[in-house]
This record gives sequence, structure tokens and C-alpha cells, in this order.
Amino acid sequence: MKALFINVGHGDATGDHHPRHHVAPMDLAQCAAILEEAGWETDVWDTILTPQATNAEIERRLAAQELDLLVVRPLAHTGETATALMRSAGERTILRLAMGPSAVHMASMLL
Repeated sequence: MKALFINVGHGDATGDHHPRHHVAPMDLAQCAAILEEAGWETDVWDTILTPQATNAEIERRLAAQELDLLVVRPLAHTGETATALMRSAGERTILRLAMGPSAVHMASMLL
């Protein structure tokens, strides 16, 4: 089984690059560690750390993955980008989830 966790920090339309918005995705790393203990192959992408990568490039990388589980954690200003990532995983990913405080407020957008 293979899982990918993405901290969706790219797609910032506000231009706000204050350090308070760039917190290590420890919750994603903890989830990945739990699955690894259960025998899963996991990876964590923090797109805040790869601002040079375009949305399209990240979506292409995601589309090339063969995943059983995709978990995205969007920031408040990255809902559209998170939605695009969820859709690029397509129907071939059995389970797609969003987590974090912003996911609750954009649940209908992420479907």
C-alpha cells in the first residue's frame, strides 16, 4: 500500500509569505509514520519548500504516482490548488482525504 501526504502551500494568491504560514507539517509526518509502522510505503511533500515548482509540475508529479491514499492539508488560501491536486489523483486513488483546520471550511470545494 502506498500513501502520499501533501502540505499544500503553493498557489498563494495573496503574496503573504510571512513565516507564521510556513510551519513544518508535523501532523502529516506523524500520520505517515503510523502508516509506515503498519507496512505502508509513504511520502510527505511540503510544497511550501518547493516554491520554484509550478502548480502544473506538482500536479504532473502527483498524476504519475500510483497511490492507495492521498491526504492533502491545504492552507486557507490554497483551496483551489488542493482541489486540483485531489482531482489529478483521479479515480485511480482509492481514498482521498483532506485534513487540517482549513479543510473543514472548504469541504464542499474539495469534493
